[in-house]
Amino acid sequence: MIINITCPSCNFSRKVPGEKIPEGLKYAKCPRCGNTFELPSIAEQEAARQENENSGFVNGTGTVIDPAAPDDAGYFTGQIKTLKGVLFSPAGFFVSARYKEGLWDSIAFGILLGSIGFMFDIFWAFLLKAEDVSYIMETLSASANINYLFIGYLIISPFLVLMFMLASALVLHFCLYILRGVHRGFTGTLKVSAYSTATMIFCLIPYIGEYIALIWWFVILVIGLREIHETSTLRAVFSLLLPLFLFLMLVTAAAIYIFSSLIS
Repeated sequence: MIINITCPSCNFSRKVPGEKIPEGLKYAKCPRCGNTFELPSIAEQEAARQENENSGFVNGTGTVIDPAAPDDAGYFTGQIKTLKGVLFSPAGFFVSARYKEGLWDSIAFGILLGSIGFMFDIFWAFLLKAEDVSYIMETLSASANINYLFIGYLIISPFLVLMFMLASALVLHFCLYILRGVHRGFTGTLKVSAYSTATMIFCLIPYIGEYIALIWWFVILVIGLREIHETSTLRAVFSLLLPLFLFLMLVTAAAIYIFSSLIS
């Protein structure tokens, strides 16, 4: 009998003939991440396989098919599944993403979801005639056409989302490095930044959507950095607060300098 052994930490799996597993062996060490975990017994494996076979989720080669993600699920079905994982089970999602390749997939996902959220945020602002949008129009041009301005925002939204992902990843990685919380490369931080833009989907909700997106973005970033870099929650939180603290210090220093220049 073939035993499918899967590491619960990084999801690395390997099929091993049952007869090659020493009798009484209870634990195994993952060759990828070094995690030690309990081995499932042959009886448990056989029972699980029989249950899947009876449910019709085993193909001709004996491989279990995940009914939630069939082979012909399609691109958008996969994106929806990723969206659900990021928003509603981020800890498990980022643990599974810890060792997976596919940086460009995460960036494409971030641009897609971020652009949709950004477009709706701008749409509601224009539709509801927000004061900040009116101010921007007056600043750009006294005769600015609202339709052209709106279309312009839509066109450049993917570029703005990409720049935001890269900039936030650079800042977060630097701050986490200062706090000695970086245990993987910049690619991991960029993945977290890219996937976290999924929270912008809440911008589909008028008035309060952008606030929900901001709060949940903070939560997703903390969980993502913690799981990807296997660091503490406290370090992940401070990596987000440190840029704000430094910004406030710069603003305060600038204000003091300007004030002292005026009274001197």
